[in-house]
Amino acid sequence: MRNDLKHLDEGILKSKICLFGDLSSVHLRRWAIALRNAGCNLSIISYRKAALDAVRVYDISCSSMRGKPRYEKYLRLLRGVKMVFLLRRAIRQIKPDILHVHYLVNTPLALAFWRIRKLVVSPWGNDIIYDHGREPLALILYKKALLKWAKRITATTEFLAWHIQRYVKRTPKVIPFGVETDLFKRRRSRKQNIIVISFIKHLKEKYGPRFLLMAVPHLLKRTRNIAINIVGTGPQDEYLKKLAADLKIEKYVNFLGGIPHGQVVEILEDTDIFVMPSVYESEVFGVAAIEASAMEIPIVASDLGGIREAVRDGVTGILVPPRDECAIADACLTLIKDPSLRRKLGRNGRKFVTAEFEWSNCVEKMIQVYQGVLEER
Repeated sequence: MRNDLKHLDEGILKSKICLFGDLSSVHLRRWAIALRNAGCNLSIISYRKAALDAVRVYDISCSSMRGKPRYEKYLRLLRGVKMVFLLRRAIRQIKPDILHVHYLVNTPLALAFWRIRKLVVSPWGNDIIYDHGREPLALILYKKALLKWAKRITATTEFLAWHIQRYVKRTPKVIPFGVETDLFKRRRSRKQNIIVISFIKHLKEKYGPRFLLMAVPHLLKRTRNIAINIVGTGPQDEYLKKLAADLKIEKYVNFLGGIPHGQVVEILEDTDIFVMPSVYESEVFGVAAIEASAMEIPIVASDLGGIREAVRDGVTGILVPPRDECAIADACLTLIKDPSLRRKLGRNGRKFVTAEFEWSNCVEKMIQVYQGVLEER
């Protein structure tokens, strides 16, 4: 990675950069690994227990504070207070030149960032866009405070940047989660008779996996040469398996469970169509979609949120109305019946991702943000 960065200033290498967030998240880990490999003096404060080779990680998870369920309300309060203390103590020990918050903390923990002079804040999506009706006033105030204190704000898409500006009159720098196109690269052609349709995401309502399953009976009316890969874990795991049984499609659906991010390439290598049927506006990007596009796979995705910036309708994939299993089936059938269209959208996708979402370029943009913060007095 370091050789790919064109303007890595020595000042960055000497500065103490601290990332705050959930180190168990693949997205934060990728940022951390990129900065570590670039030679940055990096430390991490994580609110979930995790580790990273050659990086000092401060654990403020308070995961050992457990008790009887009837006391959980009070334990949650005590954990929150202790986490604020641990966070402030870690910041004092590290003395970072830049503190970068990944994902807004919409709890009193946000108050621990008060008076941090060189603060960078990067919302990710549902920490800004509230999906569940009227947003509580406390959450609004925490968001506004943290965004106001930031020297720089970044967003993964223009869509997310627009939503951030509802809370603070600032213009975020758009830096997407990129893709390592040398890794996500198709190495063999697909010539099997069975068309493999894949979904790779947490099994949660917001990502819409049930709508893909509900689309399968519609597909089976027109073709039987399909297989569906459901990759991921989550609260809807058992529900989705029961749904597949109720729809009598079990023999067409493979529930592959959760896999390490490094194995995603293997799944995509055997995929013909990638489906991203998200249902909430807080889906502000589509990392899974651009990874599939990098592998020259056409995308069928919901026409909402920041997905529109990751999937070009009619160019790299087909956008469909959210929560519409019939539209998903029709889009998949269009691609199944037209191999030349699949190849065309796949090739376009690879070109699009290489031009817009190359990971080393995204890392360089973030380092330029850091340089700008360091140059300010």
